[in-house]
Amino acid sequence: MTVPARLRIGALEAHRITHGDAEFISDLMSLPEMRAHRPDPSAPSKDQLDDSLAKDLDHWAHHGIGRYVVCHEAKPVGLCGLTRRPGYPGWNLSYHLHPEHWGKGWAGLMARAMVALAETHTKEAYLHGLVRPANPASARVLEKACFTEAGTVALGGAESRLWIRALGTART
Repeated sequence: MTVPARLRIGALEAHRITHGDAEFISDLMSLPEMRAHRPDPSAPSKDQLDDSLAKDLDHWAHHGIGRYVVCHEAKPVGLCGLTRRPGYPGWNLSYHLHPEHWGKGWAGLMARAMVALAETHTKEAYLHGLVRPANPASARVLEKACFTEAGTVALGGAESRLWIRALGTART
């Protein structure tokens, strides 16, 4: 499978994660607003952040798809992508947006772009998303992208809501 290394997402541009994105990812994932929606809300260590970046790079190498850094006016503002999460159907859709940019509709743009990417470049029948109950805004993003809530799962020792979308059944 070959997906584009760069994407245009409305007013946003996205590029495949690289080593050069480490500082932005570290800063983003260390923000209290971002950590609040993780199973462990403590600040990630440098080793954890390095491991996460290594996994992102490895995912691209093994699957030909993964997470993107999303930019507005050439400044990084978030992450989005499609990754494998064992035990769940299809690709995992994820999006993380810097809190300064919440409420602009960009998370929805990112989610719809990843749905379109999956529909045009993969053979998967499903996408899934995982959302903490304390993050209703993220659940609304998935709902608007035609995902359906499919129950509760334990992820990282904390409750998450599982959202599923069959591909090719509804256009966003």
